[in-house]
Amino acid sequence: MDTAPAVARRHPPTRTRTAGLVLLWGGIVGVVQAVVMLAVPAVVGPDRYSFPFTPGGYAIAQTTFALQHVALVVGVAVLAPMAATAVTRWALHGATAGLVLLTVMELVAITAAGSSVSDPQAELVNSLYGIPTILTGLGLLVGGFGLARGALRWVTVGLGAYVFVVLLPAIVAPYAAGRVAIGVWLLLFGVLGALLARGER
Repeated sequence: MDTAPAVARRHPPTRTRTAGLVLLWGGIVGVVQAVVMLAVPAVVGPDRYSFPFTPGGYAIAQTTFALQHVALVVGVAVLAPMAATAVTRWALHGATAGLVLLTVMELVAITAAGSSVSDPQAELVNSLYGIPTILTGLGLLVGGFGLARGALRWVTVGLGAYVFVVLLPAIVAPYAAGRVAIGVWLLLFGVLGALLARGER
């Protein structure tokens, strides 16, 4: 059993706070992206996978999503060394891996940009999103309980629970519901970043 004190595994405070700032700004950018996705006039029908953009516009949007996800990876990666047990530490590593896979998926989704939503390629891409999303949610939910009591723990746990209670159901709901749910999730990541940036342990 791993009995090393959690404090010995923690990143230096400066590194943690820097990662928190990166995560905070990543969350803010994510919320702005969600608002833009809701507000932009559609140039194709909802039957197109690239909705509301043309395939070219969709490719640009997905690339910005991937870049934004890098900030989430940076922020969540500093949580694992703070975990109290090996199980919760590995769970947070799993959450980081899930976010890395989500980043990759945002780029993979570009391959379906010219498809209809019922096209087999589009359906495959949609199904592939499920794996990293569940991995991220489960990792944050389990791993969050290994963090010290306080806001940092409960925001992390909340981020994980949100995936299963709100995000996954909303993604299969009408377009607007999915975008709102994603925006709120990213806002919570921003809150987590703010906690890390101010030195929460």
